[in-house]
Amino acid sequence: MRFVFPHHGAALAVAALLAGCATSGPLVMTQPDKVRAFAEAQGVPTECATRVDWYNAERIDVHTDPACMRNYQGTIGVVTVQDERGVFIKALVPDGAAMTSGELHPGDRLLAVAEADAPFQSLDGLTPAQANLVIRGKVGSPATLRVQGADQAESREVTLTRAVTTVQQLRALAAAQRARTLDTLVLENNRGAYLSPYTSDGVAADWVDKAINARMGAATGSAVGAAAGAYAGRKALENVPGGGMLGSLFGGMMGSSAGKGVGRDTAIKASGGWDYIRSTSDLSFRSVDDMARWLLNEHGDNPTFAEVIKASSAVYPDLQPALARVR
Repeated sequence: MRFVFPHHGAALAVAALLAGCATSGPLVMTQPDKVRAFAEAQGVPTECATRVDWYNAERIDVHTDPACMRNYQGTIGVVTVQDERGVFIKALVPDGAAMTSGELHPGDRLLAVAEADAPFQSLDGLTPAQANLVIRGKVGSPATLRVQGADQAESREVTLTRAVTTVQQLRALAAAQRARTLDTLVLENNRGAYLSPYTSDGVAADWVDKAINARMGAATGSAVGAAAGAYAGRKALENVPGGGMLGSLFGGMMGSSAGKGVGRDTAIKASGGWDYIRSTSDLSFRSVDDMARWLLNEHGDNPTFAEVIKASSAVYPDLQPALARVR
């Protein structure tokens, strides 16, 4: 099955003409030239496209014939990406044909595809969606790919049998991609601005255990500071009419603010000091939002998570607001 992909100028021209149209529902297009243009633009097999529902520039639905689309249900189980050099494998679908074969790897460049004994069709100049159309085919049919490894000068040929990608495989792929995204947030060292309360072994860092055992929290310093400030304020203004009340109010506010700083300093000391915190941490983060997102995804269901976060927030007061932002 061979496809030719012209420039998407036709689809862009139609979209430009429709951009100013206001309709209560979608504009239905069945003209073959318009249907073909939008199908090609969205990576839909043109011979399977039956009509286009145009809502706006952000939503364009291309309808297809289910019987025709069965010819494209077979995949080799790869996720592709494109740059100026060509089409590359970004990821392998878990338990898909490519992963099972062990012959394709992320970073491999896909050069061309052939059907059975047919000649190779080059993938040069195609988008990932267009390349996927060339690669897809009937379930159980063979696809021969010409591939170039990331560190190889010569290309090689790999033949795989197309199969259906299941919902379970797609979920596993999504989970693996989320895990890779999370991996980019964490630094596998202690040189980041924020030190992880968990180690790479998945347990609370020693400095966190030390803080928990000392029963420290940021609220302690704030409360003590507020009480001390209120007392000092009353004493300073007790000879001024109404001064006792004012002294309690403003002294308490100032003492609470100072107490928070004292509370953090006390928490850091209770955790062993910065040198100890850094020496017992083997993971770190560039920002507090990176740390919050990673902590929630990696350890949010840990039974001790709340206790660890409380101890960590005494050292990093901006952690709690960050957790609220990324939830």
